Amino acid sequence: MKTEHGRDAGAVGELISWVDAAGEIHGCRPSPECVGIELHLALPAREAARYQGQRNYHGHYWCAGTRNHVWYESMTEYTSLMYLDHTEKLSALAAQPACLQFNDGSRHYPDFGIWLRKTVNIKF
Repeated sequence: MKTEHGRDAGAVGELISWVDAAGEIHGCRPSPECVGIELHLALPAREAARYQGQRNYHGHYWCAGTRNHVWYESMTEYTSLMYLDHTEKLSALAAQPACLQFNDGSRHYPDFGIWLRKTVNIKF
């Protein structure tokens, strides 16, 4: 049985998975070959639930540094986007660009992938 990110359910191991702009799911074991992955073009790896009475705010922030909208799901993420947009020279910014799966089977979706013009990649 496959999970939402194309992985065998029950299989344990580290994996980076993402959804490309065409909607296809890709996966890569952490290795030097993963460096060339264009995660800044990836669609969000997950969608947050929306429900009546929700206490956090979802939305899109217009990022002047990348000239693109970036999705956020909390005011903390919104203020982080504003700070980065005004203090860093951004080349690309992606919201939840990948799912990181660890050996114990746990997962993490980084809030943002940030690419600076200095060619430094940062994941939060």
